[in-house]
Amino acid sequence: VFNPKKHMFTRVKPANNFSLGGSGWGALEIAARYETLDLTDNTITGGELDRYTAGINWHPNQYTRFMLNYAMVDSDQNAAIPNDDSHVIGIRAQVDF
Repeated sequence: VFNPKKHMFTRVKPANNFSLGGSGWGALEIAARYETLDLTDNTITGGELDRYTAGINWHPNQYTRFMLNYAMVDSDQNAAIPNDDSHVIGIRAQVDF
């Protein structure tokens, strides 16, 4: 979360921390990203690549985060491995202490 008063990013602080017996679920974030890379220049044909990523982050409390990302990579016929359109799933857990 960006704090404009401090001009910096701060941690996510859920309104209600996750609790098995309680009503808190923590905080959810939805993320999306688009990237493009063009390796073709003058006489060099390196190809082009586009990557689309969608993700969800779950913060059970302000010190723990679980992340799940799905990415689809779209490369053209001039890439090192032509038309290698891959799908990637990334999972990460993070604890801050």
